[in-house]
Amino acid sequence: MKQTTLFLLAAAITLTACKNETKTTETAITVNQLSNKNIYAFDSVVAYLRQVKASQEDTSKKIFLQAIDLLKNKKDPNGSVGLFEKSLRFYPNNKGYYELGNALLELNRDSLAFNAYDLAERLNYNPLGYVLFKKACAMAGMAGDEDYDKQQLALEYLRHAIENGFVSREKIFGESKLDPIRKNSEFISSYNEAMSGNGDPASILWDGYSSSFRQCDFPLVINMESLKNIKQPVAISYDYEKYVTEMRDYKFSRDVGNEFFYFAKVGSTPAFETVIYGSRSYGHGDNLPYVPAKFYIASYDKQGKLIDKVEFAGQEAFDQLFKVATLQQNLNFEIKEYQNTWTKPAAENGYENNTISQSDLMKTTKYKIAANGKFVSDAKVLGFILNTVFDRL
Repeated sequence: MKQTTLFLLAAAITLTACKNETKTTETAITVNQLSNKNIYAFDSVVAYLRQVKASQEDTSKKIFLQAIDLLKNKKDPNGSVGLFEKSLRFYPNNKGYYELGNALLELNRDSLAFNAYDLAERLNYNPLGYVLFKKACAMAGMAGDEDYDKQQLALEYLRHAIENGFVSREKIFGESKLDPIRKNSEFISSYNEAMSGNGDPASILWDGYSSSFRQCDFPLVINMESLKNIKQPVAISYDYEKYVTEMRDYKFSRDVGNEFFYFAKVGSTPAFETVIYGSRSYGHGDNLPYVPAKFYIASYDKQGKLIDKVEFAGQEAFDQLFKVATLQQNLNFEIKEYQNTWTKPAAENGYENNTISQSDLMKTTKYKIAANGKFVSDAKVLGFILNTVFDRL
């Protein structure tokens, strides 16, 4: 089926688009918001994004993280839907639509879930194969055992998902939403056909992740000013958690969590690629000197297997040491750790409307990126020398 035919048929099945209009809510300040119905209308979303204030994206992300906490940790998809929709009313984005679709799919609200996934795709959600797989699930749920046209469309989405790197056999053959099309006589042949021309599945997913990093300029310095200058970084999808282990290990605190984002590509060799990604929370409050963010430098082989990783720069919370990293073009870098002293004692006054009066250097560690992608530090070298001396005694 041609892509244009696929799109037209999908459009015919989705909800009718709402009129293009925005709603203005009067609070202490005037805030533009999409109406509840217009968050599902692509034309309204595009028109809204042309005029919305960028400052509203922070508000959107705070609400999004509360919704993620409900969906993923508290296993409350019903409670999360309203928060996802509220987040999208402030600032619609592909990640918000994708996770909203996940919540709706769990609630068997398949038609609305398909709309959410469709918006995520049209707003360039990455990895593409994952959102196409979810569209296949939603369409199959809408099809049931009776609607042949929707079953065919679900099969097409599944095939496109596989061709774009979604190759989890466990999910393809185990997802209950796909039961209606697994009964279809064309299911196995469509699956085999898509897999036969798919190439290396691990490389496809890895390429989708690594291609989102942009090459950095040298020397690269990440310091406190860097955190102040970060506006709205590109968020990393939770579907890439195999490359960002903190996504798997991180536990949301209370009702908020961390957003992980792309920062820079350091370099690439025939054996490995090195990138820098970051994470930050939106639960710290307002009127802060900067938003704490933590950066990691990581090397992977060409299939995306982690070789080595170091906590590179920044801090996760104000009471931690602040790391300043400097990376040279020869791929040597150093990390300096500072203890900050606040003008007003933080224990009594907190960090809002506070400033740093002094930063004391506590430690400096130098690294080089070896030919195998490992990060070799002077501390490791010193430890090796001392251990060798003691072994000889």
